[in-house]
Amino acid sequence: MYKSLSLMCRYWYGYLGGDVLDPARYAKLAVQDPSLSCNGGHTLCAIFAVCNPLNPSKPLNISTNIQSYIPVSTGSLAGCFPISPDEAYVCSKTP
Repeated sequence: MYKSLSLMCRYWYGYLGGDVLDPARYAKLAVQDPSLSCNGGHTLCAIFAVCNPLNPSKPLNISTNIQSYIPVSTGSLAGCFPISPDEAYVCSKTP
C-alpha cells in the first residue's frame, strides 16, 4: 500500500465514540497535545496514528499495535501509554 509509513504524517486523533476500530470514529485534535483533554480513567480518549494522506483529518487505519492496546486503555489503567517509541500512543480519560 504505502512504501514507508514512517515517512507519513502522524497526528493525535480524538475518539468520537462508536466502533474503536473504525477510522471514521476519530477526528484530528486541533491542539496536538492530548494531555489537555485526557486525564486518566477507563474511556479511550485519543490515539497517535498515521494520517490518511487523502484526508489528514482522519487516521489512515487503526494499526494492529493500536488495536492490541485499546483493550488495556479501556481497562483499569489510566493516562497515556506508549505502544512503541515511534509507532503510537493511546490515552484514556475518565468517562
